[in-house]
Amino acid sequence: MFTGIVSDVGRVRAVRKTDRDLRIEIETAYDPAAIDIGASINHAGCCLTVVEKGEDWFAVEVSGETVAMSTLGDWAPGRPVNLERAARAGDPHGDLERDLEELRLTMVRDARGSDLRRTDLQADHG
Repeated sequence: MFTGIVSDVGRVRAVRKTDRDLRIEIETAYDPAAIDIGASINHAGCCLTVVEKGEDWFAVEVSGETVAMSTLGDWAPGRPVNLERAARAGDPHGDLERDLEELRLTMVRDARGSDLRRTDLQADHG
């Protein structure tokens, strides 16, 4: 889950096709010590997994399906990229907080009166 808050504007450092994927390297102001291999980072709306990192960059691999369904295949070195880290407990939640305030979850008991089940999820406009 992501916060909806862009925390860095990175820049495409390199793009390279691999045997099965597209590899993109992103220059960033993020502290590399705080980026784990396997971390999810949102790149202009696409959640991608970190596979390698350096002093001021990290690399992700993009599947063919993601390339086909996004603009990532058009990215070239120098392109700016909005970056968003995955949410952690206690982080500000931007869009999530607003969305949760607008939604109401209705729960009802089953016929026995013992188990709760969700029946609908609807916007609470009142």
